[in-house]
Amino acid sequence: MELLVAGSILAVTMTAIVSLFVFVFRVTQRSDDKSIAYNIARKEVEYIRSEGFSNALIVRNTDGTIASKFGDGTRVTYYSNTGAALASSQGATYSATLVVTSDRFDTVSGGGTRPAQDSIRTVIVTVRRISTNEVVHKDGTLLTRSGV
Repeated sequence: MELLVAGSILAVTMTAIVSLFVFVFRVTQRSDDKSIAYNIARKEVEYIRSEGFSNALIVRNTDGTIASKFGDGTRVTYYSNTGAALASSQGATYSATLVVTSDRFDTVSGGGTRPAQDSIRTVIVTVRRISTNEVVHKDGTLLTRSGV
């Protein structure tokens, strides 16, 4: 009888310990996800800051030439599970969607527009886990002609 009680206590204890390990593993995985997503978002924001107000969203052609400059728009970059940028979505764990918008525009020769000298450019970066389409981190900044 004592062996049966001791075995039952051991089984309950082992179940609790295994549950604890599963819980800790999930918390650690979630924390890693958030850390990587935060670093990706900061990398995107710092890229925009380094480009400056006038070049905040540069769209390049596949040959590296600039397709558009100054324009508002969206750019998606894919990242591996370590936070390294990838050339395509194949093998990617995260996607970072960068959205740049301006509140005022000036007309330029040829009928195009560009952000006005006194406009405010809003930059939003949304990092998603591709497998679940879950937003892991969202970050942003404002750009003005005189700086960030």
